[in-house]
Amino acid sequence: MEAKSLLKEYFWSLGQIQVNNIPQHLLINSYRLTRQQKLIIETTPKLLESVSRGASLATQECRRQFQYRKWNCPIHTSQSVFGRILKKACRETAFIYAITSAGATYALTENCAKGLIKDCSCRQGNSIPQPKLLNPHLPPKQQELIYEGCHDNIQYGYHRGKAFVDATEGSRDFHAFVNLHNNEAGRQAVIDSMVIQCKCHGVSGNCNVKTCRKALPKFSEVGKRLITQYDTAAKVQAAQILSTRRIGKSARVLGDEISIPRSKSDIFRQPQKQDLIFIEDSPNFCVKNVEHGSMGTQGRYCNSSLRAKGTEGCDVLCCGRQFVKEKLTGPEKCNCKFIWCCEVTCEQCIVTREYSKCK
Repeated sequence: MEAKSLLKEYFWSLGQIQVNNIPQHLLINSYRLTRQQKLIIETTPKLLESVSRGASLATQECRRQFQYRKWNCPIHTSQSVFGRILKKACRETAFIYAITSAGATYALTENCAKGLIKDCSCRQGNSIPQPKLLNPHLPPKQQELIYEGCHDNIQYGYHRGKAFVDATEGSRDFHAFVNLHNNEAGRQAVIDSMVIQCKCHGVSGNCNVKTCRKALPKFSEVGKRLITQYDTAAKVQAAQILSTRRIGKSARVLGDEISIPRSKSDIFRQPQKQDLIFIEDSPNFCVKNVEHGSMGTQGRYCNSSLRAKGTEGCDVLCCGRQFVKEKLTGPEKCNCKFIWCCEVTCEQCIVTREYSKCK
């Protein structure tokens, strides 16, 4: 069964299947789920659905964030969703661990807010029921008050997500510590991306009184934050872990903190929780190398505009190789009109557009 084979990899393969269509005992007996993960699943109803939803969000966002880069986060239908790139502890793998961890935390928080998980509820703010004045310079009697509302329970999503995702790392070697650090960076990205949502009340229409709450952002905002962390990720050196939890003479692991070795002349900064870290340099993504998880950039569409200086530009994406232009014809929506109220109607036009493709 195809679904069963998918379950033989990391938990994020759950995002490629409909977990509701498979008996839970088949899922929890997958050998890639640890004993602790199985226990969490058995004691937390709807957790599997949340993890599956989070994994799906993560894979979609990974592809979206990297669609115009040399490594475009290819998704595989085999046992390994992200392919052989996972064998290298490089910058891209750091992003994968972070975005999948973020997806689990996000989906658990989301389903909690929807009331789909019985053992959680909305999280009240610390200042409730203390009101906040819209204008602190006016007497309270001359204005209405703003009260904090019922927050999305990010703490529930954080702790449940951490317990499940981090249980994947059974060993305690240097690679495991790096993976755990990047898992935490993903969860922090969700927390740091939380937004304040306010709703106006009253009949005046002037928003004299409103309730505000902390809520989840769109998951794309989490992806934006993590792609920035990817671009500034720090390389750390691996060495043999000794029984004292020292890593050789060059770095030390203290809890989940990893010190980066440096010379006296280097500027040193301890990696923060939100930082991504990696051990190995990335492979050459310009050429196809299946063993290293590189699909190459041949045949990729690029932007040939002279103003395209970013990662999507043909000069960058084609790695200095030439590119060809081709014309594609297909249907597109056109002549859209807004009809009161409240409908948008469009015609369908056949349009020919020119695209550039790497040789």
